[in-house]
Amino acid sequence: MTNKAFFWPNKKTLVTGPSIFAKRKERTCLDCRLHQHCSSPKMKASGAGKKGILIIGGAPNASDDAQGTQFAGKDGSLLRRELKRHGVRLDQDCVMINAVNCRPPKDRKPKPVEVEACRTRVWSVINKMRPKLILLLGNPAIASFLAHRWKKDLGGITKWRGWCIPDQEAQAWVCAVFHPSYLLEEKTNDVASVLFRRDLKAALKCLKKQFPKRGDDLDYVTILSKKSAILAYLFHLCKHPPEFLAYDLETTGLKPHAKGHQIVSIAFCTSPDKTVAFLYKEEYKPYLQTVLSRKG
Repeated sequence: MTNKAFFWPNKKTLVTGPSIFAKRKERTCLDCRLHQHCSSPKMKASGAGKKGILIIGGAPNASDDAQGTQFAGKDGSLLRRELKRHGVRLDQDCVMINAVNCRPPKDRKPKPVEVEACRTRVWSVINKMRPKLILLLGNPAIASFLAHRWKKDLGGITKWRGWCIPDQEAQAWVCAVFHPSYLLEEKTNDVASVLFRRDLKAALKCLKKQFPKRGDDLDYVTILSKKSAILAYLFHLCKHPPEFLAYDLETTGLKPHAKGHQIVSIAFCTSPDKTVAFLYKEEYKPYLQTVLSRKG
């Protein structure tokens, strides 16, 4: 038995952004209440977005709150300068919104409940704008975009920075980078600045990449769900090793051999247009050892 919708969301069942909250309580401004104590409550997104770039920040600071727009202070100046190096104008080419749209007292870091209360605002901008590239600046932005879809420990910017992810739900490239305000802190070292510039450069290159549309690979992927079919396939690989073989493991950690981690699924590719994948079980291990230990 095969299931062609394993790797990509099914078009009929796909849910986007706010609709994910159907089975959980949706947080609102009444849960957050930041709007009661700031000068520019519920700050709206800004920027013309001519190049299809959406920038999600953390929360308004004192300068932003006073002027009623995002990145009005030193962090915005730094961001504008770095984007300009690559021919991108922040206010003309990008749309800006924060994970939390009201200024927290004394510019403290946003609380999880505040991020949750503003998430539907962020996703409404994503759905309306349909950006080509989404830049997540810092931890609150990562939580705003991913936390409601991530069952395990989400981690922070050090976990997600450097990756360029073709997110099928947002239909956009998603890249996390350090928030420019972090680079302005006295304790920040030069390494963070180098990584910020490198990650930003890599992210902007995604604008020239073709986005992998949902369903592009479905004709080439077969998902085996029955044990008998999986064993038959592994037996065939052992008896008739292919000329070309590539494999990929999905695991519960970056080091699946470490204590507490395990292999979840495995996929074999035996030609440019043929891939077979299945959930892993310990009883398949002898077959896998035979397949993967064969020499060319």
